[in-house]
Amino acid sequence: MANKVYILIIILLTAGIFAYIGWGENQTPQGIELQITASPYSMQQSLERVKTALGDKNIPITAEIAVPQSDIASDDIQAYLLILDIPEAGEVILQNIESAAMLPLKIILWKDAGQTKLAFAKPEEIAKHYNLDMQKAKAVSLKLKEVTAETVK
Repeated sequence: MANKVYILIIILLTAGIFAYIGWGENQTPQGIELQITASPYSMQQSLERVKTALGDKNIPITAEIAVPQSDIASDDIQAYLLILDIPEAGEVILQNIESAAMLPLKIILWKDAGQTKLAFAKPEEIAKHYNLDMQKAKAVSLKLKEVTAETVK
């Protein structure tokens, strides 16, 4: 039970979950815009497609966290959080450690009214907000956009 609470706390701290719980259409409370994409696939299919696309781009997944439905007995997954290892993003973190919670090192997948969606915080917005290296942010953004496009095609 404690592990499930811990996992939920981690997910609530991510940028992608802000869109899921309704803080603005595409923005976090900090005003950072999210890249939200609807997937034509089921949650499980979308997850597998994201993993394949990340592998094709040589982006390792540091952690995969599954959030089950609130019903403890349920095996249904409510959301997935993928924490990524993108070297450019790590270099950006070192510029301003306060930005670490918002950096696009994560992709979240969830269901919204039966539609699977995936999201990440837009790196350019984070760079602007925290006065970070825009070129590195754009490189991370391009990789994540390519992964998203590959996932939903």
